[in-house]
Order: sequence, then C-alpha cells, then structure tokens
Amino acid sequence: MEREYDYKNETILIVDDEAEVGKTVRSLLKRLGFHADYVQNGNEAVKQLRNRGYRFLITDINMPDLNGIELIKIVSREDPDISIIAMTGYEGLYLYGCD
Repeated sequence: MEREYDYKNETILIVDDEAEVGKTVRSLLKRLGFHADYVQNGNEAVKQLRNRGYRFLITDINMPDLNGIELIKIVSREDPDISIIAMTGYEGLYLYGCD
C-alpha cells in the first residue's frame, strides 16, 4: 500500500549560485508539497537561516565567497538538528570534516 506524506510543514532552504539550478530544485520540491525557499549564495543563506527556521538545507558546494562546505560548518554549529544535503556539478575530490 502506497503511503501519502504531507510535506506542507517541512521547510527547505536551497542555496546555489546558479539561479537556474536553484530555482528548478525549489520548483520540484514545491510540487511535492514542501515549503521551499531559494537564495543565491552562502552569505544570504546564513542570514535566511538565522531569521527563519528551516528543517532542511540543500546547498551547492562550489560557490564564490562562502562556499558550501564553509556554510555547512556554520549551520551545523548554529543548528545541529538541521538536515543537510550537499550537491555539486563540479568534478573533483572534496575532503571535508565538520569541527
């Protein structure tokens, strides 16, 4: 039996410096019923996350200024309960650790 999920109370912040990618992800999540917001950089994301509670963060890794790894470290310290997904279109090896 297929189970129905109600995502209308789930809040997601999407961060990607490529507007087309970020807006597409936001649109897909909204179609599934999530409340999803989009910002274009890590600094905007930090402000948005501090002003409004989010349950999930989806972030690009390779962004100018505050990259996704730095953003994840900040967010993990300030809100250890948030669930985070990191994505990238960049081909490369990422080595990271959260303090």
